[in-house]
Amino acid sequence: MRIGIHSRSLLRSPRKGLGNYLHFLFEEMIRAGQKRPFFLYHHAGGAGDFPSDRVTGRTISEFPWRFHGGEQFWLPLSAVRDRIDLLHCPANTLPVIQPCPTVVTVHDMILTMFDEGESRNELFYWRKVMPVALRKAARIITVSEWSRRDVIRLLGVPEEKVRTIHSGVNPFFVPLPPESLAEARAKHGLPGNYLFVLGASSPRKNIRRAVEAFIRMKREGFDPKLVMTVSDAAFRTELEAMLESARIQGEVVFLPHVDDETLRVAYGGASLFLYPSLYEGFGFPVLEAMACGTAVVVSDAAALPEVAGEAALYIHPTETESLIEAVGRLCDDSRLRRELRLKGLQRASSFSWASAASKTLDVYEDCLG
Repeated sequence: MRIGIHSRSLLRSPRKGLGNYLHFLFEEMIRAGQKRPFFLYHHAGGAGDFPSDRVTGRTISEFPWRFHGGEQFWLPLSAVRDRIDLLHCPANTLPVIQPCPTVVTVHDMILTMFDEGESRNELFYWRKVMPVALRKAARIITVSEWSRRDVIRLLGVPEEKVRTIHSGVNPFFVPLPPESLAEARAKHGLPGNYLFVLGASSPRKNIRRAVEAFIRMKREGFDPKLVMTVSDAAFRTELEAMLESARIQGEVVFLPHVDDETLRVAYGGASLFLYPSLYEGFGFPVLEAMACGTAVVVSDAAALPEVAGEAALYIHPTETESLIEAVGRLCDDSRLRRELRLKGLQRASSFSWASAASKTLDVYEDCLG
């Protein structure tokens, strides 16, 4: 059985969410030791981090055509050329023309429901072209039951075609020894007592509400500072204006877009990690923070309770009072923080890439059975 994988997200640098998903999933597939050959399709070619006689990197021509011309035309042609038995597209999209059975991983249906600032072409591709392609797929993998329900509801596909396979957690995220953590915090200029938030300009991430809540808490004598990652310059300027108006700009530390090493330090050194998102198809940062031994305050929205389970303190993300109450409670209760840290470590350990890979290979076998 010759398996083709559209690996555009895998070979991008730096690797981000979808790239990490495919990297760790494929790593475990190779480790499983099965003899099937894999073909990785990407506009840059190459086999990435997987030098193996079972892995062949293929270059597909992705001319700058509208509507993802490379994916729609050159990818299926490449699959025909290589006599691919099954094609897996792991990053939400796939060709309409499918010369062999296809599996697609849909991480979320965000672009169907939210305006994330994409171009009209991108929205047309997702909202008009993708429903046709997704309905033709032999199997659809989703990373949460929440996303599975969204796919069935919004696309009208049969339930038996959609399989939930939870993602794993990046094994790099582990608790650091206290001495190493203290040294790393000093290196990055992190304060001794702080909340950690991943900042993003999308309204769906609900960061403005988090900052508004922090301002209110500071006015009431709240001690911890706030550490945020903010890569969008315009959004950072907006947040700085809010803080300056409240005269607490010195209480917030902004980190630029950071690598995994810096993230691990920021997670591990925080009194708590706050994730107030309005919608997530999964929620990698929640697991990463838990794996680093950090107590988590998270929204009770979408797939986040499915991921966090009983190892987090929940908020209603549209209610500022709920956020303030949860953060204040956790900061004041060291016993609760310790309890959530221990539960979080256990919860994160239950999300395994080896399990995800095994179940994905089962889907392949099911398609070709």
